[in-house]
Amino acid sequence: MPLPDTQPDRVDCLAARKDKVWVGSGREILIYNERAQLEKRWDAHRDVVYCFAAFKDLMWSGSADETLKAWSPEGDMLVECEGHSVTSMARDDGHMEANRLRNKQGSSRWLCVYK
Repeated sequence: MPLPDTQPDRVDCLAARKDKVWVGSGREILIYNERAQLEKRWDAHRDVVYCFAAFKDLMWSGSADETLKAWSPEGDMLVECEGHSVTSMARDDGHMEANRLRNKQGSSRWLCVYK
């Protein structure tokens, strides 16, 4: 049986990237290897992590804290974009896009964030 601190309190989103599984649990991100062993766990956002998108060598996370972040395969933050609550992301034609970006005034739009 795994130790209690190796399991998320809840699962809000998850994504597979090569031989890793990324789990969004509240404001935390957890990375598990192919043997379901926890490799890293940290407070990644200030609010709920809603979504992940793997693009090129990076994993992107979107959160209710109005940030979009890009992470290295090891979980080091490389990019942070602020000002929009991201609820979903997608890849298309060599671009990574964040969907349903909502700014503080409530307007919604697509934003290409990485090529």
